[in-house]
Amino acid sequence: CLVGSEMCIRDRYEIRTMKKITVIISAGDTDKYMEETLDSLSAQSIVNDIEIIDQTKPGQITRGDEVLNKAEGKYLYFMNSGDLLTSFALEELWNICETKHLDILLFSGAVFYENTKLAKRYKNLSDEFYRCGSYAQVITGKEMRNQLKKNKDILPPVSMQILKKDLLIGEKTDFHNKIDTDRCFVKRILLKAERVFCVNDIYLYKRITEPSGVGKMLQVLTTPGYLVKKIFRYMRKNGIKCTGIAIIRKLRAR
Repeated sequence: CLVGSEMCIRDRYEIRTMKKITVIISAGDTDKYMEETLDSLSAQSIVNDIEIIDQTKPGQITRGDEVLNKAEGKYLYFMNSGDLLTSFALEELWNICETKHLDILLFSGAVFYENTKLAKRYKNLSDEFYRCGSYAQVITGKEMRNQLKKNKDILPPVSMQILKKDLLIGEKTDFHNKIDTDRCFVKRILLKAERVFCVNDIYLYKRITEPSGVGKMLQVLTTPGYLVKKIFRYMRKNGIKCTGIAIIRKLRAR
């Protein structure tokens, strides 16, 4: 193959033997930025110590047990095609995991946009994945979830976590292409973890594309139907008696 071509890059990665971390790449909304993602991994300071499982190719296994049997790393990292890591990300995250004997390590991320239209539409995402709270101790997953809520920080998607492989043994969830937005999976794994730590440093740059998985999720959260359900739940919880017709009409008129 031609040197520098995507096929050559893919082949070069797939023959590597992992020593520390297995990176599982899932398809994003587009495959056109895949080479940039692979270049980001190629630039890692421990590039010879990572294994890459490319889930973007047709016919790849997605069952959790099969992927885990294939993965050789002590830790797993799920990455979307199109996203980028800082060059020392995996080495620094690995060192933290090993030093603190972690099941899960959470970290912060930032976003960048495919075009200015998306930047304007989703400008509220600019600080969405950066955690501002103080996380100084190793705690259980349940305690971490409560701490995140207390600090008003969001539970990071799986692409902003390093997971110990042993934690996922017996996990029945498919490692499908939308796992990064699978909040049920993230919560379930977090609650299983005994040793969790969080750093606020930004290691991942998440690309927002059109259509974006994150964008689709936000569209759902901002649709009138979703808002109406939230309003009615609030009304029932607080004993407010109202048909909500005026609210619905106003939302439909948006």
